Amino acid sequence: MKKYSTYKDSGVEWIGDIPSHWNVIRLKYLLSGKLKYGANESAEFADKSMPRYIRITDFGDDGKLRDDTFRSLPMDVAAEYLLCEGDILFARSGATVGKTFQFKDYNGDACFAGYLIKATPNPKHAFSDFLYYYTRSKAYENWKNSVFIQATIQNIGADKYQNLMVSVSDIDEQRVIADFLDDKTAKIDKLIDTKRKQIELLKEQRTAVINQAVTKGLDPNAEMKDSGIPWMPKIAKHWKPVKLGYYIDLLPGFAFPSSDFSHSDDDIKLLRGINIAPGAIRWDETVYWSADEYEALEQFQLKQGDIVIGMDRPWVSKGMRVAQVKENDIPCLLLQRVARLRAKPPLTQQFLSIILSSKFFVDYFSPILTGVSVPHISPTQIMSFRFGLPPENELSDIIDYLSEKFIETDATISKAEKQIELLTEYRTALISEAVTGKIDVRKAV
Repeated sequence: MKKYSTYKDSGVEWIGDIPSHWNVIRLKYLLSGKLKYGANESAEFADKSMPRYIRITDFGDDGKLRDDTFRSLPMDVAAEYLLCEGDILFARSGATVGKTFQFKDYNGDACFAGYLIKATPNPKHAFSDFLYYYTRSKAYENWKNSVFIQATIQNIGADKYQNLMVSVSDIDEQRVIADFLDDKTAKIDKLIDTKRKQIELLKEQRTAVINQAVTKGLDPNAEMKDSGIPWMPKIAKHWKPVKLGYYIDLLPGFAFPSSDFSHSDDDIKLLRGINIAPGAIRWDETVYWSADEYEALEQFQLKQGDIVIGMDRPWVSKGMRVAQVKENDIPCLLLQRVARLRAKPPLTQQFLSIILSSKFFVDYFSPILTGVSVPHISPTQIMSFRFGLPPENELSDIIDYLSEKFIETDATISKAEKQIELLTEYRTALISEAVTGKIDVRKAV
């Protein structure tokens, strides 16, 4: 990509050189007014005739508002905190600190919550789309990390945000850059979406194979019987319907106080519900506990092969939040609202993982959670799950068959996930280069 003809030192380490006609300006000088904190109100209403109450949990990874988290406030309460087209919200504390959201193309009124800070770009100095792209760049990420190092805690208030250094050109050039990024990122996002759909299809196929294996084993013509289990009506005739609680050791996590969380990766990771997705543990939002106390917390130390379940807000439509601890996940400690499961003979850890990955585990919880505003599951409910247990020799054959069956599938999924990771990195790099003037996109639009 073409570069500008001349550059100058921005004077900011994480921005680097900028085009000679650009400037670096503090955020507060690019806004129409002061940064504003949101409403400190509880999210009691879900009335769509009221203004939507936007909280950090409403920010989707795709930059859009989630549909499944809708909450609202009465207009008389919301009026002071109403959002306007182009406003940008900054998260000021917690695990999502620094995350941003652009209020754009929303049909209706909306206000924002107290853990968010509103910035209203001044249209004479800052184009909202450009400024939002800047908050998705490496320059912004590096600034955010520098604030954490200085403060030692993950908390960024208005006093810090207002002094965020932003590299800017004139307003017309900002528009051109934003249009370029709209076009390029849309194409990248389309490729990512295609890869995600491929992964979803492979996972659906995998689930279908699992569902058959945990009801009739490897014999497609196996004689079946009524199981007496509502969510698994038929099982192989020679299988035994059992309750999970008799075949597992279940441990709920410890109530580590959030006030003592560490953010140093020299300490021990805490496995929270937010870290558990269906089939995977994600460490993109991590908190830690003092390494000095690790040995004393032996009971809550996780081991490779442990199965963990997130017990808050399960994603029933996409599968329960169940995952297996891998070597690169440890050392870590078990936090409350997460359960650790270990199989007892004759049940094996591999078959336990397979059972919990089946649609039947989801079907069991769906009626329990229907209509619950803040869904969560309990250890008792987990242990009350019933399923069909095959004889030991057959159980071993099923595990061997599925392990071999999924080698190719897992490899294809892993390849697609790596491609998504690379595309995401390229997207961030492209945004970063464009909003700091490392590339000249004016003739590329």
